[in-house]
Amino acid sequence: QTGEGEPNFYMWGTWKSRTIREPVLTSKVRDSLKKTVLGEAFIIALTEKGKVVSWGKDLKNGCLGLGIDESNQARVNSEQPTTIPGLDNVKDIQMGNEHVVALTNNGQVFCWGNGSRGQLGTGRRDQTSSLENAFSPQKVNDIDEIEQIAVVKNSTFALSTSGTVYAWGD
Repeated sequence: QTGEGEPNFYMWGTWKSRTIREPVLTSKVRDSLKKTVLGEAFIIALTEKGKVVSWGKDLKNGCLGLGIDESNQARVNSEQPTTIPGLDNVKDIQMGNEHVVALTNNGQVFCWGNGSRGQLGTGRRDQTSSLENAFSPQKVNDIDEIEQIAVVKNSTFALSTSGTVYAWGD
């Protein structure tokens, strides 16, 4: 447990044109972390306070979850950890090939990222009737009281408190 502004995140590997060969402790995230998931060039982190933050670059799928900017363009790059709007009291995050899923303490499921294989569970389609990506978290409707989520590649699963398993994607 670290206080605000204290180092709490180790970084190493290749990031942009920089390579860090040994782990370096940094204060990249302001709160204590509960869990992280990693994309090709981005990080999604769940804080102990139930907030979800993202940073890095995802040019094609919307996995940062930061929505659309003022000029109606997807926010696909964030140098610093940015809180994903609309997500509170999150207890778990999972990541598939190109989508992210969050479970809240009150049993709601939110998905965002690539939706081309139905893995977001929204059924939203674009003008060509193709399943569309979501650049911000979208609540999965018609499922309640979810206690656990799992993600495998392009499939998403949710277990309800009554024992019902919901599945979507391929």
